[in-house]
Amino acid sequence: MSAGVLKLGSQKSITVPAGIYYLKGLELGAGSRLTFSGPVTMYVTGAVLLGGHAQTYVEKPENFKLIVLGTSKIDLNGSSALYADIYAPTAPIDIRGTGDSDGVQGTFASGDETLDTVEALKWIAEQPWSDGQVGMFGISWGGFQG
Repeated sequence: MSAGVLKLGSQKSITVPAGIYYLKGLELGAGSRLTFSGPVTMYVTGAVLLGGHAQTYVEKPENFKLIVLGTSKIDLNGSSALYADIYAPTAPIDIRGTGDSDGVQGTFASGDETLDTVEALKWIAEQPWSDGQVGMFGISWGGFQG
């Protein structure tokens, strides 16, 4: 733990006991493994970063509840695996070809970009934790897409 961020170095592993945790960030280095001995809820106000082949492990993924507060992203790299019930209502979504997403970015407000946005909103609305009501906000591009 460093400045409220749970950091696990590359190829390291740790078992976290059951409980509720409040963190400023969660960073798992390449090939690391975070295991839980019982139900865990983590409230994270910063970024969640998993390096290549990093993973969380819990017998029942619903026993790891990850709640990301704020607009930090959840970044999964190179075959990393995050087994959790995730609630991140204000996390950003990378449109195809931007950020870490695959694909080629189209022109501003293209048909593909609009379809990507609609698809993301539909997916959010269909999740078991969603009541089906989804909103967007922003200025400039973010407000236009909303």
